[in-house]
Amino acid sequence: MLTVNDVKVMVTPRHKPVSEKRAWSIGVQSVWVPFYMATNAAGLTEIDPESLAHPVEIAYGKDGLPRFTEDGRPVMRVNKTLSGQVRTARENYEAQLREFVHNIQGEMPDAFKAQVDRIVAVLTPAPAPVSSDTPVQ
Repeated sequence: MLTVNDVKVMVTPRHKPVSEKRAWSIGVQSVWVPFYMATNAAGLTEIDPESLAHPVEIAYGKDGLPRFTEDGRPVMRVNKTLSGQVRTARENYEAQLREFVHNIQGEMPDAFKAQVDRIVAVLTPAPAPVSSDTPVQ
């Protein structure tokens, strides 16, 4: 379960972005590969070394031929094994975020309702000013 401090760390900017292939907007070589090496070491996953050693590969079309961009460069993609693991992590992360919201709604209902009311106030259009020339109905 995510705590308030866990979320505080996630929403505080700390690092400059690195230019590399990304999966779920997160660097493959700088984050996902080391993360899954650690999960393998901890016995949490069993991702084959080949998938971690070659996380990015040439993308192929339905015809079985390599795909290329308009300027002739090959299209690269994250391999299926790693891509599937990232998808699972993303789905679990989304579930944790929803659980966090649910917990805060239960533990701090007044503070959460105050946030909802603030948003509703921003979305509610202000009434048009009444000029003295306009007849009142």
